[in-house]
Amino acid sequence: MGDNEHLFSQTRTALQQFDNEHDFERMAADILNALGYTDVVLIAPQGGSDEGKDITFTTESGGKGLACVTLRDDIQRKFDEDFKKRKAGEYEKYILFCTARLTAKQKLKFTAYCLETLQALFVPCDIEALRSLLDSILKSIRETYLHIKDDSKGVSEEALVTLQEEMQQQHEADKLLLEADKFASSLIEKDGLVRKAVGLYPPYKQRELRQLSIEMSAAVVNGYDPTTQMGIIMASLGRGMGGFRRLKHDDIIWLAAIATSYLRENVLEATTPDAEGLLYLACMYGYQQQFEDMMKIIDKAVKIDGEIKERFQQRKILLTLLRACSSHELRNEMEPVAN
Repeated sequence: MGDNEHLFSQTRTALQQFDNEHDFERMAADILNALGYTDVVLIAPQGGSDEGKDITFTTESGGKGLACVTLRDDIQRKFDEDFKKRKAGEYEKYILFCTARLTAKQKLKFTAYCLETLQALFVPCDIEALRSLLDSILKSIRETYLHIKDDSKGVSEEALVTLQEEMQQQHEADKLLLEADKFASSLIEKDGLVRKAVGLYPPYKQRELRQLSIEMSAAVVNGYDPTTQMGIIMASLGRGMGGFRRLKHDDIIWLAAIATSYLRENVLEATTPDAEGLLYLACMYGYQQQFEDMMKIIDKAVKIDGEIKERFQQRKILLTLLRACSSHELRNEMEPVAN
């Protein structure tokens, strides 16, 4: 979405014009305090080397947190400069305060780096996140630093408590998702962890259940659980497919049913269905020998993305789809006999 597509915001404009790095750090520290973080410390408020550490704080769970604060536009370079100085497990949570507008791709990339390399959570606080905070529950901070008068009676304590609770729920959900991604021993166990996470923080629901359903569908198509296989692959020292443990029939039935349910709700019934999700839904219908439903989904996927046809022709996917075709042909042959 371009700048011209945004409604005018006095706060956003003031943030774009912010040119004092030290005041921006002070504002970030005040925001952290207002949000309920404790032990908030500015490392170098008067300037000087901070070794990529702008503000330290204590997280909701009592762990160590680090905030990186910048007015720079070259946000990828700034992220690399600061975050690649950090070590795995050094901090529990990182927060990036910036006046740039982070893209969805950047947010995903930064989050993945923190989770996978630093074993920590990542919270982006870009210009849109700041605008939302400063225009709602942090108007007194907005008035102090952006000089935009607050005509209300002050910060709503109830709104602050609500936001702090939501942040805590998101934090707990992030920990569950990290556990599911790194430590789950099977897709069945991962499903339980992901369901708990989206129950705590519903905004994650569509994204996480879509991804999980694709993993489940791929397990059905390939006949093995990649979560379980990781340990087997490491132990087998590259013996390849010969060391793979096939899924039990009952587990495949369960995975196919759950994946179908998740894909219907979070892909097919989504505002903007995606071709990859529909591809795997077609596979699940194929495995369950639901020919008519499968053909409808294939047609829908191809209309969204014509190049998805090549994916449908991959050997294991094609074999899964042919289950429904064989069943359909058999039913057609049996009907005249029955009549």
